[in-house]
Amino acid sequence: MASFLKDNEDLRYYLDKGIDWATLVSVTERRFGLGGFADPDEAKQFYDDSLELLGELCAEQVAPHALQIDRESVALENGEVIFPPRLAGIFETIRGLELHGMCLPRELGGQNAPMFLYYIGTELFA
Repeated sequence: MASFLKDNEDLRYYLDKGIDWATLVSVTERRFGLGGFADPDEAKQFYDDSLELLGELCAEQVAPHALQIDRESVALENGEVIFPPRLAGIFETIRGLELHGMCLPRELGGQNAPMFLYYIGTELFA
């Protein structure tokens, strides 16, 4: 299965060697006080799994259709934004994976991930 995460040595470096995960997770999880992950390793595994899923989504469902998505632009009809079917499907997939709330606190329905994951996700889409 193709993945823009597995195939990107720069991003893998940051994820595997460049980040002090214990400190980042401790701060993000507010010193493990709100019922989140039990330890940094559990959080790191969740983060890796989430980014791997996103890397596969970008490689398999977004990139092959990038030209079509660019050509079928978003339209404004009667004050409402209309997405072309392919783009609407991608947004539905993102919604189903709950990626929009990746960095929101759990108490607001999010996954409480550090902003760093959002930035990596943005790179994968780009």
